[in-house]
Amino acid sequence: MRAFDPTNIPVIANAIEQVLGLEHPIAGTVRAAETDPDLAREAWNAIEALPDEQRRAIAGILAGIMMPGL
Repeated sequence: MRAFDPTNIPVIANAIEQVLGLEHPIAGTVRAAETDPDLAREAWNAIEALPDEQRRAIAGILAGIMMPGL
């Protein structure tokens, strides 16, 4: 859960919304974790439960944002 740093939550939420859509429950859970740190574990578990292709799409977006030029 190291990558789920509270300062990264807005960026992670944006990537999830791009892949899954704004209304997806996981996007809401991640957004809620911005203000309620107790939800961070639940949000992380929900992300890990996604199919590989969706997690890879989210990871690709995050890599492009957090490490541009790769």
